[in-house]
Amino acid sequence: MLAGGGIALRWNPGGAARSAIQHFTAGVVIAAVAAELVPSLHLGQSTLAMAVGFLFGVAAMLAVKKFAGEEGEAEGTTSGPVGPFVVTIGIDLAVDGLLCGVTLAASSGGGEVVVGALALEVLFLGVATVVSLRNRGMAPGRLAGILAGLAVLIPVGGFAGYGLFGAAPGWLQIAVLAFATAALLYLVFEELLAEAHEGEADTAVTTAMLFLGFLIVLVIKATLD
Repeated sequence: MLAGGGIALRWNPGGAARSAIQHFTAGVVIAAVAAELVPSLHLGQSTLAMAVGFLFGVAAMLAVKKFAGEEGEAEGTTSGPVGPFVVTIGIDLAVDGLLCGVTLAASSGGGEVVVGALALEVLFLGVATVVSLRNRGMAPGRLAGILAGLAVLIPVGGFAGYGLFGAAPGWLQIAVLAFATAALLYLVFEELLAEAHEGEADTAVTTAMLFLGFLIVLVIKATLD
């Protein structure tokens, strides 16, 4: 998160670069879900808990989107309130940290794939956050303070997810993994890819980055196994 923010202070990526990064990140996250979370759900004994957790994950992401309102459309512009945008980013980061902790607790080896995928997503999120806040005229000092405060939410969510998941009963663990699966799928299809396809920057090369990201995770997973 901090690295992405630092990059954005010196580099304002163009449309093609943003689209390529978003496609690549989407491919990495999809592969992490397919390689780690979905197989764990198949091993579960509670289909009802899986369904409830998945639906709750979808509902939670839709609630975040509802809270943001028109804020998502205001990203990258000079208009739009800062408060809802910062809160929405904070919720997303806390959930990302939670997912890291949950997947590491569920699979101490393979969970690192999910952590790596989310780290890449957070790197880009750091870039997008700084670009958006800077375009709203925020002073560098205040921007740095907000960025640091947001970054703290990631390890907080991670420790909470790791500690709570290990002590939870089996059915609740399955529900949490299903929640994580829904949250990540929403992130990919409703956020990353939706933004990547905006404008005229989306080309065959940027689209190919999605499959490159997917392939890299598969290679890493096969190597670790």
